[in-house]
Amino acid sequence: MKTISKKYVGWLLVTVLVAGLLAMVGPGVTGDQIAQADSDGFSVKVLQIPPTLTGKWWQWAYSIPVDRNPLPDLTGEFCDQEQPKNNVWFLAGADTTSEVVRECEIPARKRLFFPILNVVCLELDGDDEFPFDFIENTEDYSEGLEGCVEWVTENMDPNSFSLTIENDEGEVLDLTYAIQEVKDSRAIKIYFPDNNIRGYEPPIEPNPSQGWAGGYWAYLDVPPGEYTLNFAGGFDPDFAPFALDITYILTIEDK
Repeated sequence: MKTISKKYVGWLLVTVLVAGLLAMVGPGVTGDQIAQADSDGFSVKVLQIPPTLTGKWWQWAYSIPVDRNPLPDLTGEFCDQEQPKNNVWFLAGADTTSEVVRECEIPARKRLFFPILNVVCLELDGDDEFPFDFIENTEDYSEGLEGCVEWVTENMDPNSFSLTIENDEGEVLDLTYAIQEVKDSRAIKIYFPDNNIRGYEPPIEPNPSQGWAGGYWAYLDVPPGEYTLNFAGGFDPDFAPFALDITYILTIEDK
């Protein structure tokens, strides 16, 4: 996950696309379900991602104080912090290139939503000019925060993306095809607490701050049970030497 602002450049990376998703749609797929992956022992529903859900994820991730924020958490101790009250459960990426393994217990009837690799560009000083003076041909991009997101997203490497889930019987589903690119068509408002994960010192002005988001995500409906979920991705090597590898040891309750 990346965060860009004119005053601050912060890196927080998480998540990610692959062709062929529509080819996986089978009979009986309805509503917001767009595909289903099956093994002998379990099946996972792949859900269409509402664009506004990505903004809610960013609001969740940045509103939690750093001392209990799920992003820098290396064990899963804080995976339940400030989760939505509806049927969605957010998982986090990380701010490190080291492999991360977390344990997390998830209530029943929760859908898993998480980024493979994502970005938000912020203008905390209220100036929405294109924030990179070292980028050539800025006329190839939209102006302001939206252009910032376009530029960063173009340098993500879909060939590096992977997503798998394994049950406690050792059966593995490759869900890389389920990764979806999401381009939010609206700016989002993000509130930062004083003790925030980006290290912005108060007074933070404006707060909430305007941001623009983009990137690659997954949205899954997983049945009750015990699983190992892994997702990974990185940037084009010419852009930044960053690769993400996140593993969740999940226990999903059945009621």
